[in-house]
Amino acid sequence: MKTVALLAILLLGTHCVGATSSAAPPASVPAPTTTVPPTDAAGYRIAALPAEAGEGKSIESQVVADTPYVKSVVITLRDGATLAEHASPHPAIIQALAGQGQARIGETREELSTTRMLLLEPGVAHEVVAAAKTDLVLLVHHSKGPGAAGDPAHEHAH
Repeated sequence: MKTVALLAILLLGTHCVGATSSAAPPASVPAPTTTVPPTDAAGYRIAALPAEAGEGKSIESQVVADTPYVKSVVITLRDGATLAEHASPHPAIIQALAGQGQARIGETREELSTTRMLLLEPGVAHEVVAAAKTDLVLLVHHSKGPGAAGDPAHEHAH
């Protein structure tokens, strides 16, 4: 049974400590591929998102949108793979597109599925694990504009 979930982290820099899979030795997360569609004359764009993991490496990432305000990345964890603990300097939203898994934040474990969304403040260390023998596809949005880490408005709002 294929499973997919999403997570909001990674790939705004190399904030990932490492990645492992229950079926293989530790693996490094490859640099993301980029398939960012251009903005059309009307000021919008449509980005295609995967409905399932499909074939590929145990851990893959793909940038699907990159604007001055947000960067969106699809992260695929196949066959129970683990995205090692890391933190982003930006607020992040993680949503599962397909499958199931867990986000581990300290001692807390939060289930990731297509009916749940995880919102992370800047600097929150977390790890993501696909459910055993399943695939997890995550959509992660990193905020880069007003309200992001380092923005005075963000600092005063907390």
